[in-house]
Amino acid sequence: MIDALGVRLRLRCDRDLDRAKRDWARCAAQGTDDVAPEVLGHGARALETAVTARLITESTGKLHLWHAAGVSLPDGRVLVLVAPSGTGKTTAAVRLSQSGWGYVTDETVGVTMDGRVLPYPKPVALLEDGVKEVVGPDDLGLAHHAENLTLGRVVVLERTEDAQSPSLTRLPLLEGLQTLLAQSSGLVQLPEPLASTCRLIDRVGGIYRLTYAELASAVPLLRGLMAEGPEPVEAWLHRPPLATGSEERPGDLGHVVRAPWLDAITCFDEVLLLVGSLTLRLSGIGASIWTALDRPRTMDELVTLVSHDHGPHPDAVTLVGRAIDEMESAGVVTRVAVTNPAPL
Repeated sequence: MIDALGVRLRLRCDRDLDRAKRDWARCAAQGTDDVAPEVLGHGARALETAVTARLITESTGKLHLWHAAGVSLPDGRVLVLVAPSGTGKTTAAVRLSQSGWGYVTDETVGVTMDGRVLPYPKPVALLEDGVKEVVGPDDLGLAHHAENLTLGRVVVLERTEDAQSPSLTRLPLLEGLQTLLAQSSGLVQLPEPLASTCRLIDRVGGIYRLTYAELASAVPLLRGLMAEGPEPVEAWLHRPPLATGSEERPGDLGHVVRAPWLDAITCFDEVLLLVGSLTLRLSGIGASIWTALDRPRTMDELVTLVSHDHGPHPDAVTLVGRAIDEMESAGVVTRVAVTNPAPL
């Protein structure tokens, strides 16, 4: 029985049971639970993969789930290292946890809405002669994580052989948010998915990118980042979906309205939209059009509003029309006929 990401699972392995118990000792749960889901793995690697997949399924809609490694300081603050598979997360987690940081996970970081981190100190899969071998954290000598974990910093890893020296830079809010969302699981099942992610980013003072060739040379930068207090991030505004749709009827498609969206935020003069499972970033004319559609608008109204934002242009009608066509194709806006539109 294990407890990870706040989920209890019963593990069953038909090969080398003693090794499986040792590998998963950090996740071991007390007592029994006959109703806990059972996960079967034919061998250590298969079990490790199956457990992660099942935990993600069970935690979807409850936690922010990031494809990331996590290590903690003694005070419980967690450094989250975000990266796609095969780009250094496990290596970073192992190296840091062998040098004093507490091992939280090398694969999936689970964060509650209020910024608590739920640990998943699973066995790690290390590449040996082209084959991944699973090794338990105790066998690797990884330090234990603190008891109560909270989100500390979020860093995107970018390992490159061309880096002469490591560098740590804070990403603009929307760029950092998009990077994090690309490494998220079950995002659309969360309440206010974009806004709740932004609230977590606010807590940690933004998202940073670490560019490095060798992790050892970057450790001082990471320690320095954790020692600093978080700085304020760019201001953003939540644009939740409307509770009711626009008043529309079949007929002449004389007005433009926002198509249904799951969540949205605006930052400066840009809009980040979640439409279904797609994240779309609008800027320029597109952002002005979407922002102006707080109510149904005619084409003439939109041309006037866009010209006010961006200045007059001899081809304004053509440019706005083209932008609306592209946004309609992307599922961002739609043309409707409106009964009794709101007065100007």
